[in-house]
Amino acid sequence: MKSKSWIYTIITIFICTTNVVCVDAKQVENPTATARSVISKYQSFFFCTTREEEESTKSLIQLYKRAISLDPSTLNEWDWEGIVEYSFDYSAFGYFGKTNNKRRGVLQDDQVLELFLALIKDDYKPLGHLRNLVYSCLVWQTSHRLLKKHTKEILSVLGDDFSTYDKMRLYALCELTPKQKEKILNLEKVPLEALARCGDKKAEQLLIKQFEKAKKFSTISSLGKKLAYIGSLSCAEALVKKLRSPICKEDYDLRFSVSVPILKYLGMIYEDEPLFMIYEYPFLSRSFRKGEMETEIKTYVQQVDKWVQQHFHHSAWGPKPRTWFWLSVPLRMIPGRPPPIFPPLKKNHLSKSKTYSAP
Repeated sequence: MKSKSWIYTIITIFICTTNVVCVDAKQVENPTATARSVISKYQSFFFCTTREEEESTKSLIQLYKRAISLDPSTLNEWDWEGIVEYSFDYSAFGYFGKTNNKRRGVLQDDQVLELFLALIKDDYKPLGHLRNLVYSCLVWQTSHRLLKKHTKEILSVLGDDFSTYDKMRLYALCELTPKQKEKILNLEKVPLEALARCGDKKAEQLLIKQFEKAKKFSTISSLGKKLAYIGSLSCAEALVKKLRSPICKEDYDLRFSVSVPILKYLGMIYEDEPLFMIYEYPFLSRSFRKGEMETEIKTYVQQVDKWVQQHFHHSAWGPKPRTWFWLSVPLRMIPGRPPPIFPPLKKNHLSKSKTYSAP
């Protein structure tokens, strides 16, 4: 009897081991199954765009088609990176679907959000660096309303994993209960903006003060993004006041005002306000010679001022309304930058700093 029991034990162990190996084999066989299933599920959405004739569209649709093929090896890590970047761009600028959606500059489609969450779930090692890209996109470049709408799905993906700042930030952007907010507030080494998003007023005021004192273009832009993330009325007012700043940035033959990113950040807070959809206004997204589009700029400046008067009871621009946002300027060298491919200007045209006050 003993010998038989040993035989049964050996057979049982063999069967269990075989099952485990089979399960592992299946996972290795199709490590991006969740992401592929999302693309397959929403083919009518992903395969339909308002830019059918563009080469980038043809490349993207080809990637989608390969993603839903039976052979998982048809896509490598660079292909998946292309899917992430193209999918974000097409969602941000309203290119998916037959009707041209709003060019808001942020991820605004449920299907793309579901795809990004699937990429976080999938057990595909080369996707590791892409997950950082996906997290960054969800935290800084996705509609807050969309994130709140999909709170349940996001929290199921995150669980209680707060191992990175972006995971903490993404968690804090969801529609949380007081108990869930306490999880973030009780953690160590939490970004100030995530604490503020969960109700820490001291953290919020600290960021606002840093923003108000900032004098460099890059610092204003970086802190402004964090205020947009918090999204409170106090943060919005701090952003509005900074519209008066004369700080601008020059890069060879281009100059643009710090008010451009600030208007974009206001659009993150006031999602339904068309004035802050900056990609709808040519003079907010590319440069012109001085005097060009003067009427359009003047009208826009007046509209923003009227909106600020209604919501914050003071002028947006101060005593001197803005007359430009982007400008083409005479070429000048930037210290520390490589020269352009054509001959540089004479020494007396060199600039001393990357950040300037507007004339």
